[in-house]
Amino acid sequence: MRWIAAQTKWIMLISGLLTTTIFIYVIAPNYAATSGFGQTLDGPLSELMARSWGMMVGLFGVMLIYAAFKPPLQRFVLAIVAIGKGGFVVLLLTVGRVFLGQQMGTAVYADGIETLLYVICLFGARPLASATPGLQH
Repeated sequence: MRWIAAQTKWIMLISGLLTTTIFIYVIAPNYAATSGFGQTLDGPLSELMARSWGMMVGLFGVMLIYAAFKPPLQRFVLAIVAIGKGGFVVLLLTVGRVFLGQQMGTAVYADGIETLLYVICLFGARPLASATPGLQH
C-alpha cells in the first residue's frame, strides 16, 4: 500500500485527465448522454442538469490535476473526489442499475478503482508535518 501511496501524484494526474473528459457533457450533452447512458435527454431541465453535472465532475478532474503538483492540497482534494466518485458508484449500483449495460458500466469500474486508490493514498501516506511549530510532535 505504501508503494501505491508513493504514486499519489501520478494517480491524481492520470485520473484527473480521465475525469476531465466528462466536460463533453457541457459541450454536447445529448451526445454524451446517448453514448454514456444509452438515452437522449428530454427537455431543457435534463440538458441543464447534464451540463451542470458535467461541469462539476469535470472540475473534480481539474482539482486532481492541480493538487497533483500541490502536495498540501492533495489530501483535501483526494477526500472530496473520493466521496463524489464513490457516491456516484453507489448510486449507479443501487438506483441506476439499468445503465450498467451501457458505458456507465465501465464508469463503475473506473470510478470504483479510482476511489479505492484515493483511499489508499489518503491512508497509506505518511502523516503531514504540522505547519505550526508549537504543535509538532
